[in-house]
Amino acid sequence: MFCFNIQGEPQSEARPRARRIGKGVSIYSPKSKERKAVRKEMAFYAPPEPSEGIFTLHIVAFFSRPNSHYGRKNGQPYLKNIEYFKETKPDIDNIAKFYMDAMNGIFYADDKQVVRVTAIKRYVRDEESPHVEITLREVGEM
Repeated sequence: MFCFNIQGEPQSEARPRARRIGKGVSIYSPKSKERKAVRKEMAFYAPPEPSEGIFTLHIVAFFSRPNSHYGRKNGQPYLKNIEYFKETKPDIDNIAKFYMDAMNGIFYADDKQVVRVTAIKRYVRDEESPHVEITLREVGEM
């Protein structure tokens, strides 16, 4: 079982983009820099070799709160009574896809080895900073 945190605002998978180069077209991923940075951080927690087993994945994405969640009462700032779950963009499946793709070749050979994914989007509490908690279990460990 692997449990680790990736610091920073959670990322999501973006649609591939195309650009013209001369008479041809080039397809690229706009999030390649972010994915490279996340892969570098994940490598610290990774096994020596990617596993060939099957896995379950649990992701909790902690987003920073927007300024609209804060107010002032008697001149003092306070946090409005707002739910901890994030209902706005990015889509949860794109978040899961970004981190699953980033783990390819590090924890497992291919993300097709992941047979179950659970994911949650929520806001940080006051003392927390934005991050992503990832728990990856090989099915035989359950």
